[in-house]
Amino acid sequence: MLELVFGGQSLDGVDLLGKGGSSLLAMSGLNKSPRALALGSDLAEARIKSGLNQREAAQRFGFTQAVIARIETGRRVPTPDECAVLLGIYSTPLAEREHILELARDVDRETWTPVGSRHVPRQLGALVKYEAAATAICEVNPLVIPGLLQTFEYAQAVMSADRLSPSEIDARVMFRMNRQKVLRGEEPSNYLAIIDELALMRFAGDSSIMKNQYARLLEWLDFDHIDIRIVPRSTGFYPSLAGGYVVLEFDDGPPVVHVEHMGQGTWLHQAKYTKPLLSARSSTLKIALDSDSSRDLIAAYEKGESNGKAPVA
Repeated sequence: MLELVFGGQSLDGVDLLGKGGSSLLAMSGLNKSPRALALGSDLAEARIKSGLNQREAAQRFGFTQAVIARIETGRRVPTPDECAVLLGIYSTPLAEREHILELARDVDRETWTPVGSRHVPRQLGALVKYEAAATAICEVNPLVIPGLLQTFEYAQAVMSADRLSPSEIDARVMFRMNRQKVLRGEEPSNYLAIIDELALMRFAGDSSIMKNQYARLLEWLDFDHIDIRIVPRSTGFYPSLAGGYVVLEFDDGPPVVHVEHMGQGTWLHQAKYTKPLLSARSSTLKIALDSDSSRDLIAAYEKGESNGKAPVA
Protein backbone atom coordinates (compact mmCIF):
# COMPACT_ATOMS: atom_id res chain seq x y z
CA MET A 1 0.00 0.00 0.00
CA LEU A 2 0.90 3.67 -0.18
CA GLU A 3 3.59 4.98 2.16
CA LEU A 4 2.71 8.23 3.92
CA VAL A 5 5.71 10.45 4.60
CA PHE A 6 5.64 13.88 6.24
CA GLY A 7 9.13 14.90 5.24
CA GLY A 8 10.40 11.81 7.02
CA GLN A 9 9.57 13.51 10.30
CA SER A 10 7.44 12.51 13.25
CA LEU A 11 4.47 14.42 14.66
CA ASP A 12 4.97 14.57 18.43
CA GLY A 13 6.24 11.01 18.47
CA VAL A 14 4.29 9.58 15.51
CA ASP A 15 6.97 8.41 13.09
CA LEU A 16 5.46 7.91 9.65
CA LEU A 17 8.55 6.07 8.48
CA GLY A 18 9.53 2.68 9.78
CA LYS A 19 11.65 2.55 12.88
CA GLY A 20 15.14 1.58 11.88
CA GLY A 21 14.41 1.87 8.17
CA SER A 22 11.43 -0.36 7.41
CA SER A 23 8.03 1.10 6.62
CA LEU A 24 5.40 0.67 9.30
CA LEU A 25 2.80 1.03 6.60
CA ALA A 26 3.95 -1.89 4.48
CA MET A 27 2.39 -4.43 6.79
CA SER A 28 0.99 -7.83 6.05
CA GLY A 29 -0.88 -9.81 8.68
CA LEU A 30 -1.67 -6.57 10.54
CA ASN A 31 -2.83 -7.18 14.09
CA LYS A 32 -6.26 -5.55 14.29
CA SER A 33 -5.94 -4.58 17.95
CA PRO A 34 -5.39 -0.80 18.11
CA ARG A 35 -3.64 -1.12 21.46
CA ALA A 36 -1.17 -3.62 19.97
CA LEU A 37 -0.30 -1.11 17.25
CA ALA A 38 0.19 1.64 19.83
CA LEU A 39 2.31 -0.63 22.01
CA GLY A 40 4.53 -1.53 19.08
CA SER A 41 4.97 2.12 18.15
CA ASP A 42 5.89 3.05 21.72
CA LEU A 43 8.49 0.29 21.92
CA ALA A 44 9.94 1.35 18.58
CA GLU A 45 10.12 4.94 19.77
CA ALA A 46 11.88 3.84 22.96
CA ARG A 47 14.41 1.88 20.91
CA ILE A 48 15.12 4.83 18.62
CA LYS A 49 15.70 7.09 21.64
CA SER A 50 18.20 4.56 23.00
CA GLY A 51 20.26 4.79 19.82
CA LEU A 52 19.91 1.08 19.00
CA ASN A 53 18.82 -0.31 15.67
CA GLN A 54 16.61 -3.40 15.41
CA ARG A 55 19.53 -5.77 14.93
CA GLU A 56 21.38 -4.47 18.01
CA ALA A 57 18.21 -4.62 20.10
CA ALA A 58 17.56 -8.18 18.98
CA GLN A 59 21.07 -9.28 19.93
CA ARG A 60 20.71 -7.90 23.45
CA PHE A 61 17.20 -9.30 23.78
CA GLY A 62 18.21 -12.77 22.60
CA PHE A 63 15.64 -12.82 19.77
CA THR A 64 15.95 -12.35 16.03
CA GLN A 65 15.64 -8.99 14.31
CA ALA A 66 12.44 -10.30 12.69
CA VAL A 67 10.83 -10.65 16.12
CA ILE A 68 11.67 -7.05 17.00
CA ALA A 69 10.23 -5.90 13.67
CA ARG A 70 7.02 -7.87 14.24
CA ILE A 71 6.61 -6.42 17.72
CA GLU A 72 7.12 -2.87 16.49
CA THR A 73 4.58 -3.24 13.67
CA GLY A 74 1.92 -4.81 15.89
CA ARG A 75 2.11 -8.25 14.27
CA ARG A 76 3.39 -9.88 17.46
CA VAL A 77 2.13 -8.83 20.89
CA PRO A 78 4.87 -8.96 23.54
CA THR A 79 4.11 -9.97 27.11
CA PRO A 80 4.50 -7.39 29.89
CA ASP A 81 7.66 -9.20 31.00
CA GLU A 82 9.15 -8.99 27.51
CA CYS A 83 8.26 -5.29 27.39
CA ALA A 84 10.00 -4.75 30.72
CA VAL A 85 13.16 -6.42 29.43
CA LEU A 86 13.15 -4.36 26.25
CA LEU A 87 12.58 -1.12 28.15
CA GLY A 88 15.47 -2.04 30.46
CA ILE A 89 17.70 -2.58 27.42
CA TYR A 90 16.61 0.81 26.09
CA SER A 91 17.14 2.55 29.48
CA THR A 92 13.70 4.09 29.11
CA PRO A 93 12.87 6.72 31.79
CA LEU A 94 10.65 5.45 34.61
CA ALA A 95 7.56 7.52 33.80
CA GLU A 96 7.50 6.47 30.16
CA ARG A 97 8.33 2.89 31.12
CA GLU A 98 5.30 2.71 33.42
CA HIS A 99 3.03 4.09 30.73
CA ILE A 100 4.20 1.50 28.18
CA LEU A 101 3.90 -1.35 30.67
CA GLU A 102 0.36 -0.24 31.51
CA LEU A 103 -0.46 -0.42 27.82
CA ALA A 104 1.12 -3.89 27.62
CA ARG A 105 -0.91 -5.19 30.57
CA ASP A 106 -4.17 -3.97 28.99
CA VAL A 107 -3.38 -4.84 25.38
CA ASP A 108 -6.28 -7.30 25.12
CA ARG A 109 -8.90 -4.82 26.34
CA GLU A 110 -11.96 -4.93 24.07
CA THR A 111 -12.03 -1.18 23.35
CA TRP A 112 -9.44 1.58 23.54
CA THR A 113 -10.11 5.23 24.32
CA PRO A 114 -6.88 7.24 24.59
CA VAL A 115 -7.59 10.29 26.78
CA GLY A 116 -5.51 13.45 26.98
CA SER A 117 -3.24 15.34 24.60
CA ARG A 118 -0.27 13.04 25.26
CA HIS A 119 -2.19 10.21 23.60
CA VAL A 120 -3.10 12.10 20.41
CA PRO A 121 0.07 11.00 18.55
CA ARG A 122 -0.58 7.33 19.38
CA GLN A 123 -4.13 7.62 18.14
CA LEU A 124 -3.06 9.33 14.91
CA GLY A 125 -0.30 6.78 14.39
CA ALA A 126 -2.77 3.90 14.65
CA LEU A 127 -5.17 5.66 12.25
CA VAL A 128 -2.44 6.15 9.63
CA LYS A 129 -1.48 2.48 9.77
CA TYR A 130 -5.06 1.30 9.45
CA GLU A 131 -5.78 3.66 6.55
CA ALA A 132 -2.70 2.44 4.70
CA ALA A 133 -3.56 -1.24 5.22
CA ALA A 134 -7.31 -0.97 4.53
CA THR A 135 -8.87 -2.05 1.26
CA ALA A 136 -11.96 0.06 1.94
CA ILE A 137 -12.53 3.13 4.11
CA CYS A 138 -15.94 4.59 4.91
CA GLU A 139 -16.33 7.78 6.93
CA VAL A 140 -19.76 8.78 8.18
CA ASN A 141 -19.85 12.37 9.40
CA PRO A 142 -22.95 14.48 10.11
CA LEU A 143 -20.95 17.46 11.40
CA VAL A 144 -17.99 18.34 9.19
CA ILE A 145 -16.36 17.41 5.89
CA PRO A 146 -14.25 14.27 6.50
CA GLY A 147 -10.57 14.93 7.11
CA LEU A 148 -9.32 12.97 4.11
CA LEU A 149 -11.35 15.26 1.83
CA GLN A 150 -10.64 18.63 3.47
CA THR A 151 -8.73 21.52 1.95
CA PHE A 152 -5.85 23.00 3.92
CA GLU A 153 -7.83 26.15 4.74
CA TYR A 154 -10.95 24.25 5.81
CA ALA A 155 -8.92 21.95 8.09
CA GLN A 156 -7.17 24.97 9.57
CA ALA A 157 -10.49 26.69 10.28
CA VAL A 158 -11.94 23.55 11.92
CA MET A 159 -8.91 23.02 14.14
CA SER A 160 -8.78 26.69 15.11
CA ALA A 161 -12.12 26.16 16.86
CA ASP A 162 -10.42 23.68 19.25
CA ARG A 163 -8.35 26.44 20.90
CA LEU A 164 -5.08 24.77 20.01
CA SER A 165 -1.87 26.75 19.81
CA PRO A 166 -0.84 27.96 16.33
CA SER A 167 2.03 25.46 16.23
CA GLU A 168 -0.29 22.58 17.16
CA ILE A 169 -2.78 23.63 14.50
CA ASP A 170 -0.08 23.84 11.81
CA ALA A 171 1.36 20.44 12.74
CA ARG A 172 -2.01 18.71 12.77
CA VAL A 173 -3.17 20.32 9.53
CA MET A 174 0.01 19.27 7.74
CA PHE A 175 -0.36 15.78 9.15
CA ARG A 176 -3.95 15.62 7.88
CA MET A 177 -2.97 16.85 4.43
CA ASN A 178 -0.25 14.22 4.27
CA ARG A 179 -2.74 11.49 5.20
CA GLN A 180 -4.64 12.28 2.01
CA LYS A 181 -1.89 10.59 0.02
CA VAL A 182 -3.56 7.30 0.90
CA LEU A 183 -6.28 8.26 -1.61
CA ARG A 184 -3.85 9.24 -4.37
CA GLY A 185 -1.55 6.24 -4.68
CA GLU A 186 -1.28 3.71 -7.49
CA GLU A 187 -3.37 1.21 -5.50
CA PRO A 188 -5.52 3.40 -3.25
CA SER A 189 -8.19 2.17 -0.90
CA ASN A 190 -11.81 2.44 -1.98
CA TYR A 191 -13.20 5.41 -0.11
CA LEU A 192 -16.80 6.33 0.68
CA ALA A 193 -17.85 9.46 2.57
CA ILE A 194 -21.40 9.78 3.87
CA ILE A 195 -21.96 13.41 4.85
CA ASP A 196 -25.00 15.21 6.20
CA GLU A 197 -25.99 18.20 4.07
CA LEU A 198 -25.75 20.38 7.16
CA ALA A 199 -21.97 19.88 7.00
CA LEU A 200 -22.06 21.61 3.62
CA MET A 201 -24.07 24.48 5.08
CA ARG A 202 -21.96 24.97 8.20
CA PHE A 203 -19.27 27.61 7.74
CA ALA A 204 -15.66 26.81 8.52
CA GLY A 205 -13.92 30.11 7.98
CA ASP A 206 -15.28 32.50 5.35
CA SER A 207 -17.25 32.02 2.14
CA SER A 208 -14.17 31.62 -0.05
CA ILE A 209 -12.95 28.73 2.12
CA MET A 210 -16.31 26.99 1.76
CA LYS A 211 -16.45 27.58 -1.98
CA ASN A 212 -12.97 26.06 -2.38
CA GLN A 213 -14.00 23.12 -0.20
CA TYR A 214 -16.99 22.39 -2.43
CA ALA A 215 -14.73 22.55 -5.47
CA ARG A 216 -12.29 20.13 -3.83
CA LEU A 217 -15.10 17.64 -3.13
CA LEU A 218 -16.01 17.73 -6.82
CA GLU A 219 -12.36 17.14 -7.71
CA TRP A 220 -12.24 14.12 -5.40
CA LEU A 221 -15.27 12.70 -7.20
CA ASP A 222 -13.25 12.55 -10.41
CA PHE A 223 -11.37 9.60 -8.88
CA ASP A 224 -13.01 6.25 -9.66
CA HIS A 225 -12.28 4.85 -6.18
CA ILE A 226 -13.90 7.76 -4.31
CA ASP A 227 -17.62 8.25 -3.72
CA ILE A 228 -19.46 10.88 -1.68
CA ARG A 229 -23.07 10.49 -0.61
CA ILE A 230 -25.06 13.32 0.92
CA VAL A 231 -27.87 12.84 3.45
CA PRO A 232 -30.45 15.59 2.66
CA ARG A 233 -31.09 18.10 5.43
CA SER A 234 -34.80 17.29 5.14
CA THR A 235 -34.11 13.84 6.57
CA GLY A 236 -35.33 13.29 10.12
CA PHE A 237 -33.28 11.74 12.88
CA TYR A 238 -31.13 8.74 11.92
CA PRO A 239 -28.65 6.72 14.02
CA SER A 240 -25.47 8.15 12.49
CA LEU A 241 -26.61 11.68 13.35
CA ALA A 242 -25.31 11.09 16.87
CA GLY A 243 -21.68 11.43 15.75
CA GLY A 244 -19.05 10.58 13.17
CA TYR A 245 -17.07 7.38 12.79
CA VAL A 246 -14.72 5.67 10.34
CA VAL A 247 -15.05 2.04 9.22
CA LEU A 248 -11.82 0.45 7.96
CA GLU A 249 -12.09 -2.90 6.18
CA PHE A 250 -9.37 -5.37 5.26
CA ASP A 251 -8.89 -8.42 3.06
CA ASP A 252 -7.30 -10.41 5.86
CA GLY A 253 -9.42 -9.64 8.89
CA PRO A 254 -12.56 -8.12 10.40
CA PRO A 255 -13.30 -4.38 10.19
CA VAL A 256 -12.08 -1.83 12.71
CA VAL A 257 -14.12 1.24 13.66
CA HIS A 258 -12.83 4.55 14.99
CA VAL A 259 -15.39 6.74 16.77
CA GLU A 260 -14.39 10.35 17.47
CA HIS A 261 -16.00 12.78 19.90
CA MET A 262 -14.70 16.13 21.20
CA GLY A 263 -11.15 15.48 20.07
CA GLN A 264 -10.97 12.01 21.64
CA GLY A 265 -11.41 8.72 19.87
CA THR A 266 -12.43 5.18 20.72
CA TRP A 267 -11.17 2.19 18.76
CA LEU A 268 -13.49 -0.80 18.32
CA HIS A 269 -12.32 -4.06 16.80
CA GLN A 270 -14.53 -6.80 18.24
CA ALA A 271 -17.66 -7.76 16.32
CA LYS A 272 -20.06 -7.14 19.21
CA TYR A 273 -18.98 -3.49 19.23
CA THR A 274 -18.50 -2.89 15.50
CA LYS A 275 -21.75 -4.55 14.37
CA PRO A 276 -24.09 -1.72 15.52
CA LEU A 277 -22.02 0.87 13.69
CA LEU A 278 -21.82 -1.25 10.55
CA SER A 279 -25.61 -1.53 10.69
CA ALA A 280 -25.91 2.25 11.19
CA ARG A 281 -23.69 2.81 8.16
CA SER A 282 -25.91 0.60 6.01
CA SER A 283 -29.10 2.33 7.13
CA THR A 284 -27.55 5.77 6.60
CA LEU A 285 -26.45 4.83 3.10
CA LYS A 286 -30.01 3.85 2.25
CA ILE A 287 -31.36 7.32 3.07
CA ALA A 288 -28.51 9.20 1.39
CA LEU A 289 -28.76 10.58 -2.12
CA ASP A 290 -27.25 8.48 -4.89
CA SER A 291 -23.82 9.38 -6.26
CA ASP A 292 -25.01 11.53 -9.15
CA SER A 293 -27.54 13.44 -7.06
CA SER A 294 -24.93 14.03 -4.37
CA ARG A 295 -22.52 15.42 -6.94
CA ASP A 296 -25.23 17.71 -8.29
CA LEU A 297 -26.01 19.01 -4.80
CA ILE A 298 -22.35 19.73 -4.05
CA ALA A 299 -22.06 21.51 -7.40
CA ALA A 300 -25.11 23.63 -6.52
CA TYR A 301 -23.44 24.70 -3.27
CA GLU A 302 -20.24 25.50 -5.15
CA LYS A 303 -22.19 27.73 -7.56
CA GLY A 304 -24.24 29.27 -4.78
CA GLU A 305 -27.45 27.88 -6.26
CA SER A 306 -28.61 25.55 -3.51
CA ASN A 307 -31.71 26.08 -1.39
CA GLY A 308 -29.42 25.86 1.60
CA LYS A 309 -28.11 29.32 0.68
CA ALA A 310 -24.52 28.27 0.28
CA PRO A 311 -21.95 31.02 0.61
CA VAL A 312 -20.85 32.77 -2.56
CA ALA A 313 -17.32 34.14 -2.79
